[in-house]
Amino acid sequence: MVHLSSPLVIGFMFLFSYITFILTPTLTRPYFGKIYKDQCIIGFTLGFLFCLFLWVFIVKKIAYKNH
Repeated sequence: MVHLSSPLVIGFMFLFSYITFILTPTLTRPYFGKIYKDQCIIGFTLGFLFCLFLWVFIVKKIAYKNH
């Protein structure tokens, strides 16, 4: 469980949670509010994809280096 191996990586997991569940739904709501009834699903999906790319290209290297 590399994603829980150090306080730095745990901090990144909290940041990813904030981005996925709070920030992106808030930012995408005005743009998708007229198109979809439930805008949160789009925000969650875009936030998840953004955090996935961050993990793969940046944080994974930090996590495995500290492990």
